[in-house]
Amino acid sequence: MVALIPLLHRLLSLPKLIRRFDSPSTPTKSDYRKWRRLNRIVRGILRNTLRRDYCLTYSLILFYYCRKWGYPTRIFVGARKNGKELDGHAWVLIDGHPVPGLTPPDGAYVPFMVYPTP
Repeated sequence: MVALIPLLHRLLSLPKLIRRFDSPSTPTKSDYRKWRRLNRIVRGILRNTLRRDYCLTYSLILFYYCRKWGYPTRIFVGARKNGKELDGHAWVLIDGHPVPGLTPPDGAYVPFMVYPTP
């Protein structure tokens, strides 16, 4: 997935890319150990392979697996002004909980895309 996501991002629009990683979910018990473990593993892999600018890949991997495992998961894409340029960021909320190492501080980015919509 780490290699596939950047390639697909070049070929697909952002909404199509996110829908491609949506997964039918089966409701699960609220055991957060599973997604927290996945979070640590994915963050470690991405730090050592991509090193920077990996928030979309990181978010899509968590989004895909957490939706597949039945966690109520939403993906956000936002922007902020940084001098004369715009910075973008992607993050997920899992059952309303921010993901350590990925979720920005409140108000840091203005979301322009949320999937699935509330």
